[in-house]
Amino acid sequence: MDKTQYSVKMSTELVAFLGKALPHRTSRIEAYTDLLNEQMKMLEIDFDGGCSVPFLVKFLELTERWNWGRNTVIRFLQSLENYGAIEVKRCQDGTLIRVLNISQDTP
Repeated sequence: MDKTQYSVKMSTELVAFLGKALPHRTSRIEAYTDLLNEQMKMLEIDFDGGCSVPFLVKFLELTERWNWGRNTVIRFLQSLENYGAIEVKRCQDGTLIRVLNISQDTP
């Protein structure tokens, strides 16, 4: 099997549309989009380095927002980390997450 990797650029709106979950549950793609949106908030705060600045979140907050169990949130974040999509660091105040591989489009 060919090991060539490809990247597909999609809008967050398209990703959200494609990832609709069962009622009252967040799909994995919606959860990832939520993490992307949190990272974009850091970009608005720190325009030059926002993509490299992690954001702070608590597992309890994610479990409530996504309507998932704590273990499901932990496994999801570990999977994203294994795929090289995010970096996760535990700290005293919660968890620092940085979404990786974000590039700013140039006009």
